[in-house]
Amino acid sequence: MLTVDALAFEQNNYSLTPLSFSLSPGEKAGLLGVNGAGKSTLLKLIVGELSASSGDVLLNNKSLIHTPEQTKTLLGYMPDVFPAAAHFTVKELLNWIGLGKGISSQELPLKVNAVIERFDLSELASRRLNQLSLGQRQRVSLAQALLNAPQLLLMDEPLNGLDPAQQESFWQQLDHLPDACICLIASHNLHEIIRYCKRLLLMSEQSIVLDCNIDAHSYFVVYKNSAPERLAASSIHSQILSVNDSETLNQLRQKDQEQLLLSGNALDVLKQLFRLQATGEWQW
Repeated sequence: MLTVDALAFEQNNYSLTPLSFSLSPGEKAGLLGVNGAGKSTLLKLIVGELSASSGDVLLNNKSLIHTPEQTKTLLGYMPDVFPAAAHFTVKELLNWIGLGKGISSQELPLKVNAVIERFDLSELASRRLNQLSLGQRQRVSLAQALLNAPQLLLMDEPLNGLDPAQQESFWQQLDHLPDACICLIASHNLHEIIRYCKRLLLMSEQSIVLDCNIDAHSYFVVYKNSAPERLAASSIHSQILSVNDSETLNQLRQKDQEQLLLSGNALDVLKQLFRLQATGEWQW
């Protein structure tokens, strides 16, 4: 179980609102939001690349912040830009990261060779990192993240630089994660995420503004302003209601017609909200 408990961050003029959520073993969640929403900052706080101002992150009831030595070996992290020293070859890098993850010297050659084969890196193994294309570096980055069979896998814009065939291969690789692995993928592209993730965490202006399992919602009704108080039980956002039958949907369309911004299939409505956000017609 991953538990993010009132996690906050402040630095200079930048602040991350205290964030709280939990993910269960085997759950795969998409962390969505426009550039600058706070997605990368949240991932860096979880892995310890940034120091939290307050709050905690627990993995299997052990703190990633207060007792990192007990838990960091359970993590896999694929950053948006892989900060690897150019003098490393691919195989040298994998060996170096494997040692840092606490893999024993006896197991390390087997694990490194396994990810080299799994990600089709044999021809690249002796190349230096500055000789690789962006797509090739992304494959190496995913390989190192999975080297220790992590219990928690965090990925930040993992499809950057991948062509359509490589993107398809990426999703296929994720289909073979261990059943108990928790996966959190940050992206600004809803279309990428919904192919793989049913749980959606949507960030805007350094806050989580929507947390839902998309399979649990048939329809969304979006109000121009706050939703009526009489419907508070169905609210998943101050302006968004979840509706699970077409009859109720049609009733709301007729009763509140003048107050509605959007209504319809839940996934289609989310896509439309992203389009409206891009034009400035919608703010979370």
